[in-house]
Amino acid sequence: MKTRIVWIVVAMAMSNLLPATGCELSECMEGDCSEGPDTENPDTGQHVQHFRYVLIRDLEDSESDSYGTNGVEIDGVELRHGGSANFADHVEFISFGSGETDFQDQNQVLGTPEGTCETEDGNFVSLGGTGGTGGYLVVSFETASGDPQAIMNGDQVVVHECGDTIEFYNVFIGLEVDITGPHWHPCGQTMSGVATCTVIGLPEIPDQ
Repeated sequence: MKTRIVWIVVAMAMSNLLPATGCELSECMEGDCSEGPDTENPDTGQHVQHFRYVLIRDLEDSESDSYGTNGVEIDGVELRHGGSANFADHVEFISFGSGETDFQDQNQVLGTPEGTCETEDGNFVSLGGTGGTGGYLVVSFETASGDPQAIMNGDQVVVHECGDTIEFYNVFIGLEVDITGPHWHPCGQTMSGVATCTVIGLPEIPDQ
C-alpha cells in the first residue's frame, strides 16, 4: 500500500509539471509500458527497459526582451555516468515558447559547453519560455556502439544554463522521446544556472 501511495504522489507531481496529455507514471504500474531497449535484471531475470533521455522544460514567462533571449539559455547538457562525463550528442526533440528568441540553433547545446552565453557568437539556445507550445529540449548521449547511453540511478545530470539573470527550468529522465509519453521521471525541479541533479528512484519498466 505504501509503495502505491508513493507512485500516486509522483504521478500527481508530474501532471503539474508536464503537458496534461501525458506523463502519468502510474500507468506503467498497470502494465501499460511501451517497447524499447532493454536488458535483463540479474536479480529477477526479467527484461527491463532503460531510461535514455534528458528533458529540460523552460519555466520562464515568455515576455519580450531587447536581446532576443527569452526563456532559459542552454549552453550544454552533461551526464556523469560510470565515473566519466558525457556531453549531449543528439537533440532528439526541441520546441520553443512564444517568447522572442533569436538563438534557435539546436547544435549549440551539443558537445562541451563554452561556459558563457555570448549573443555575438550565438553559442547557446534560448527556449523561449512557457508561452505557446512551451520551451522543451530532449537530448541523448551516445555510447561507443552508437546507441543512446542508458541512464541509471546514481548518475548525475548537469545542465549548463547561462545568462545574466536567474532563470528556472525542470529536468526529467525519460524512457522515450515523446514529451507527452507516460514515462518521464523527475530529476531536478526549479533549477537555475549551472545545476546538477542526481538520478534517484527510476522504476524498473518491464519489457512487454
